[in-house]
Formats: sequence, structure tokens, C-alpha cells
Amino acid sequence: MQTISIENLFYFLEELAKKDGKEYAKLPDDEQAKYQTQLKKELRTNTFDARTGVITISPERAKVAKVISEHYAKLFLGKGGEKYDKNA
Repeated sequence: MQTISIENLFYFLEELAKKDGKEYAKLPDDEQAKYQTQLKKELRTNTFDARTGVITISPERAKVAKVISEHYAKLFLGKGGEKYDKNA
């Protein structure tokens, strides 16, 4: 099972709001709830196509995944995370 930190969820919420030209942290509770609902849907929806074997993710989710992987690469592998690229 995949676990996601609060910081990563918040970053994801920021990306969803940014798509609408808004800043999540500055929104009133009712508008934040809208993005929280979008986030739940994004994380819970099964986007695996069994016929093709492909998992499709949104551009926002892809951006968050990239930022998170770069963060952990730098954290565990050094300054720029160069060792993260297994093809290098």
C-alpha cells in the first residue's frame, strides 16, 4: 500500500488549485473542500487499463510525482540526485 505524507498531499492540493489560478492555502474552507474532493477522486480512481497494461495519470499528479522523486533522490542520493538516474 502506498503512503503519502501530509506535505505531499498539500503540494498536490496546491497544484490542483494552481490549475484554476488560485493559491490553495489562501482559499476559504469551502473552496479548499472542493480541491480536497478532487484530490480524493484523483487518488482513488483506478486508471489502469487492463487491456493495454497502461496506467494513466493527470498532468498534476505527474508533476507532483516528479517533484517528490527529485526530493527523495536529493535527500538519499546526494546533492543533485545524479545517482537516481539508473540509465546514466
